[in-house]
Order: sequence, then C-alpha cells, then structure tokens
Amino acid sequence: SYLFKNCATLVSVSAFNTSSVVNMQGMFYHCSWLTSIQYLETSSVTDMSYMFDHCSKLPSVPHFKTASVENMSYMFATCTKLTSIPQFNTESVENMSCMFMSSEYLTTVPEFTTQSVTSMAYMFAYCERLRRIPLFNTKNVIDMKFMFNKCHSLQEIPLFDVTAVTDVSDMYYDCTIA
Repeated sequence: SYLFKNCATLVSVSAFNTSSVVNMQGMFYHCSWLTSIQYLETSSVTDMSYMFDHCSKLPSVPHFKTASVENMSYMFATCTKLTSIPQFNTESVENMSCMFMSSEYLTTVPEFTTQSVTSMAYMFAYCERLRRIPLFNTKNVIDMKFMFNKCHSLQEIPLFDVTAVTDVSDMYYDCTIA
C-alpha cells in the first residue's frame, strides 16, 4: 500500500510483477504528474482504495482484473483529467464511497455489478461533467449521502432501489439535470 505515494515526478508506470500483491491501497496516491499506466497484474488484489486518488493528470486507466477487490473507495477521487473508465468486475466490491469524487472531466461510467456494495456515499460528488449514470443494483446499499452532489450535467437520474438505505441526506444536493 502507498508504494509510490507523493511521487510528484512519476509520469509513467511500466508493467512490473504484482501477481502476489493483495493490497494496492493508495499505490499511486497523489502522483500528480502520472499520465500513463501500462498493465498491472491485479487478480489477487482485494483493496484498491485510494489507488489513484489525486492523480490529477491521469487521462485513462487500463482494464484491471478486479474480481477479488472488496474496497474501491476513493479509487479515482480527484482524477481531474480522467474522462472515462473501462468496465471492471465489481461483483465483490462492498465500498464504492467517494470512488469518483471530484473527477470533474468524467462524463460517463460503465455499468458495474453492485449487488455487494453497502456504501455509495459521495461516489460521484463534484463530477460536474458527468452526463450519464447507469442503473446500479442498490439492493444492499445503506449509505447514499451526497452521491451526486454538484453533478451539474446529468441528463437523467435513474430510480434506484433505496429499500435498505439509511442515509440519503443531500443525495442530489446542488444537482442540476441538463
């Protein structure tokens, strides 16, 4: 975890052997000049929280094997140049809170399998250019507070199942439907 934390001059990451790694939490945290990542073996990883948090120049990420990942909170938070995300296997993920928070150039996200997720709090907060959100399975989600805070470009909002949700405070705070 936090292997390259605050490596402000790190621009590119080439493939290296990560086949036994289970924790990639904060691996590239605050690598503000990171612009390119080649393949990383991630099939054993269970924690990707904060992995790219504050990678403000990163325009895209490769497809990762994520079937074992349980925590993706803050994974792409403040990735301000990120415009899209590849499809990930998220069937084991339980925490997606703040996953894309403040990723202001993100316009769309793929459909994720979210049947195990319990928190989506602040998931898309401050994603001001986000236009489309797929309908997620929110049957087990209990926290959706500020999920779409300041999402000014949404073209529509799907109707989520909020049966188990205990906190929806300010879920659509300062959210404008375009």
